[in-house]
Amino acid sequence: MDGSNYEILRGGINHHDRIALDLVNSNIYWTNITRGEIRIASLEGKNVETLLADLNAPTEIVLDAHSQKIYWIEKNHNINKSKIRRGNLDGTNVIDILTGLNSVIGLALDTEGVYNVTPNTDKLTTTWANVKTQ
Repeated sequence: MDGSNYEILRGGINHHDRIALDLVNSNIYWTNITRGEIRIASLEGKNVETLLADLNAPTEIVLDAHSQKIYWIEKNHNINKSKIRRGNLDGTNVIDILTGLNSVIGLALDTEGVYNVTPNTDKLTTTWANVKTQ
């Protein structure tokens, strides 16, 4: 916790944006904006594979290991719109949660919902709730 004894889990990863840790299943997930991918590896940096491909600039990523779900933001820079998507931790059953959003830059998950922070405001707004029932 003090930053000592760190180790490189996986080198040579280019164009990544965000990471998320699944401590329940001992995996690490990360987004690759340029390739439009979400990738996964063990916490030891082994067994690297592409979980999801052909995505549109995936950025933020959060996990709900208890419900075995992954959430992420995709940005369409051509029309300056974003969407929040969800799938299973194994990459199946991908659905759009919210579409047509303006400039979503952050994503957080708790047991009651998904929230986003809009740039240039002091507000944290609820964009979708009741994650447990979805």
